[in-house]
Amino acid sequence: MARLLIAMMAATAPLAVTRSAGLALAGAQPPVAPAPAPAAPAENRDLAAIPLPDLVRRLGALSPDDPQAYFLLAEEVAAEVPVSPAARPLAQRLLVLSYALRQSAGEPGLEAHAASVCLALAAIAASEPERRWLVAMAGLDPGTSAHAPFAASEQTALDAASALGLVRAGHGRLAERLLARPGVSELIERYDALLSPLGQRGGMDILRRHIAAWPTCPECQNRRVLVRPGPTPAAVVCATCRGNPGPVLAPSEFLAHLRLESVLLAGAQRSWSAQLAVDDGAPLRELDMAALPMALGVDVSRPLYRHGQWVEAAAPSPAPPLSGPEPGAERR
Repeated sequence: MARLLIAMMAATAPLAVTRSAGLALAGAQPPVAPAPAPAAPAENRDLAAIPLPDLVRRLGALSPDDPQAYFLLAEEVAAEVPVSPAARPLAQRLLVLSYALRQSAGEPGLEAHAASVCLALAAIAASEPERRWLVAMAGLDPGTSAHAPFAASEQTALDAASALGLVRAGHGRLAERLLARPGVSELIERYDALLSPLGQRGGMDILRRHIAAWPTCPECQNRRVLVRPGPTPAAVVCATCRGNPGPVLAPSEFLAHLRLESVLLAGAQRSWSAQLAVDDGAPLRELDMAALPMALGVDVSRPLYRHGQWVEAAAPSPAPPLSGPEPGAERR
């Protein structure tokens, strides 16, 4: 059997050589496998999953001179998010670009537009914390940032943060004294959306209700214990506040208080252990419209959609491949 296989291999080898030599003599090249077709850009594949007619054409027609067109198209794309998850990043990009382009052009009504953009983004947010952050930011001036309290006074920011702690401890009367100082109440009201777990306005009203309910413990005056008179005086826990005066806060409300205090104090004492104890290491996002593009991964320097990719406004559009004779070929 081995001899038979050797003989067959020896017989076929010259045939293969002769075939290659014949192709070479005839000037023909050996057959080459066709090159695979270039893959479509990922952006195009995602757009194909969004059921909007002429979407690619409409994206290509957008111009930085008309920021409102970005916003209007974003509303249509956002409506398709429940049907196609691929619509969310595109809607986010268009909304952020609509704000950034209006801001760079100095158009009027920027504050109202910023609120509209944040609320539209909140409606399609991928997570509840992101939705709360966007809703809270919708109530702020577009130039506001987490460090703005220091523009008034560091002492005012400290008084505002101290008032929050006094409210939680049931020292409502002391908290009222701090809130009566110039600028303290106004500062908390400016950021009171952070006091709501849902990021809604009205946190200052809730704070005042806590103050009214707990000005101080009526029995122990916030001493937490009472001394029983008698031959052998003994300290017992106060039956009214049970040794823990102050309003009962839900975990989410308590976390909202701590976040606002961190904003008021500019987060100067953010250690890893403290942050993990408060929110399991969740990032503390600033209420700043300037942080919006980075938070959502949008490059605002590329507002034009050309040939399947977002490019800079000043960059020349990639030329499509030529489909006719080379320029000047007829003169040869």
